[in-house]
Parts: sequence; C-alpha cells; structure tokens
Amino acid sequence: MGEIAEMMLDGTLCEGCGDYLGDDGDGSVRRCEACGPLDVDDAYGAPMSKKVRCCHCPRLVTRTGLKDHMDAKHPGVQHDAKTRCPICNKSVKTVGLPQHMRATHKA
Repeated sequence: MGEIAEMMLDGTLCEGCGDYLGDDGDGSVRRCEACGPLDVDDAYGAPMSKKVRCCHCPRLVTRTGLKDHMDAKHPGVQHDAKTRCPICNKSVKTVGLPQHMRATHKA
C-alpha cells in the first residue's frame, strides 16, 4: 500500500479529498468538514461508493478518486482553492461548488 493510502487509513489525511487534517490521526479513517460524513449503507454498515461528476468534464468518478482525476486530467485547475456558497455562505472547494449547489440547493 502507498504512503498516501496509509495516511488516509490512519486518519492523517481526509479519506474523501486527501487534505491534511492537522495532526497524526487517531488510527481510524476521518473526513474533513468540506467532505462531510461518510455515507454508510445501513444494511451492512459499509461505506457506499457513490460516484460524482467532475465539474470540468462529463466523467463520473468515485469521491475518493476525484483528486487523482483532477490531477491527471485537469492539471491547470486549482482544485484546492476554496470559495463561499452565495446562498448559504458555506466554505467549499471552488471545484465542488457546482456539486454543492446541485445537492444542497436543488432548484
């Protein structure tokens, strides 16, 4: 297993986006505030592998694979920059704003 994967599993990096969580972790998978809680299949208690649409192309990727996709296919895009939602003022990653708008403010 790679170093990044190990850091996600021990809680040093966010399991959703790979952001550093500010300490050495507690030995369990954690997520940052921007990624929110992990969706869990109630019947089995296992994480659901939902796919999300890239906001720069029509590709569907898993949440955990989105950062790798962005790095590989959209290298010039600053996907770590943050902005505020114009409706609820929540801080979200700039590349995630369209998904936030669709999911939270369904119009």
